[in-house]
Amino acid sequence: MKNQQNPGISQAILQEFVDNELPLIQRALAEVKAGNTLSAGEVEVLYQHLDKIRHWYDVSWEIPQYKDLLARVIESYDEIAALALRNEG
Repeated sequence: MKNQQNPGISQAILQEFVDNELPLIQRALAEVKAGNTLSAGEVEVLYQHLDKIRHWYDVSWEIPQYKDLLARVIESYDEIAALALRNEG
């Protein structure tokens, strides 16, 4: 059974993602696409943010357009990881 949260709360949580988390992901992706590596600290921060995104994905069922966005962001993490590993070699 899905958690019946107030839609306003979910909207606020997801807006926080768009305002605060998305820019971090975009910067990391740009960094590894440019051939750079990520420091251990940057990797740790990305893992912390990925945990938040997984939570936001769980509450996004109330707002379907965010679910698609968050799915693409999770795919971006895969790309960041693959590129960062390639750049290490």
